[in-house]
Amino acid sequence: SGSSGWDSGGGTGGGVSGVDDPASEEYKAAHNVTNAVVTGIPTITYTGKAQKPAITAAIGSITLTSGTDYTVSYANNTNAGTATVTITGKGNYTGTTSATFKINKASQSITTKTAASPIAVGKTTTVSMTGNKGSKSFKSSDTTVATVSSTGKVTAKKVGKVTITVTSAATANYKAASKNVTIKVVPAATASLTAANQATGIKLTWKKVPGANAYFIYRGSTQIAAI
Repeated sequence: SGSSGWDSGGGTGGGVSGVDDPASEEYKAAHNVTNAVVTGIPTITYTGKAQKPAITAAIGSITLTSGTDYTVSYANNTNAGTATVTITGKGNYTGTTSATFKINKASQSITTKTAASPIAVGKTTTVSMTGNKGSKSFKSSDTTVATVSSTGKVTAKKVGKVTITVTSAATANYKAASKNVTIKVVPAATASLTAANQATGIKLTWKKVPGANAYFIYRGSTQIAAI
């Protein structure tokens, strides 16, 4: 009178397991992109164009396929700041999830130019800048040697060297940028020069030039003396 080994209380049919049953909570969770992790977004810098970086989306150990399992959309993805990428389930997948990524400010590529250097005391020159995205500003390292206006006009005050720092301010999409220009200030030309004939030659008289440590005398284009 042994047992047959059959459990009369239950069936032996091959029913669909929870993870494979579209009606089960396990299946729904495994196929809802709300549970996906979005990775693979690279470092991005502002270019003026909409940024649409490729992404990787996975639910657990399963990597999803773009275009088959989900679609991608982007928002606020042109200017520097925080952009958003949203994936929406497709095919066997449902739901949506979003991730943010940063668009960094770009560097400015500026070029500076000086109209003339060296310049004499009392004279002026101009420092200009091109390629700037932000507002311009100018600063002298030593205003006793030379000053600079808000438009880049440099006025020489005394003999020496001065550094003019030219800056393009930061903007919403660009970082600030600066360049230095060195200008040499030399003594001004002599003033009140007079010449008087004398028995032994010509007597030259001139007003002393502040900052000068030598004077050069020319006959035509030939230097004949240094005092």
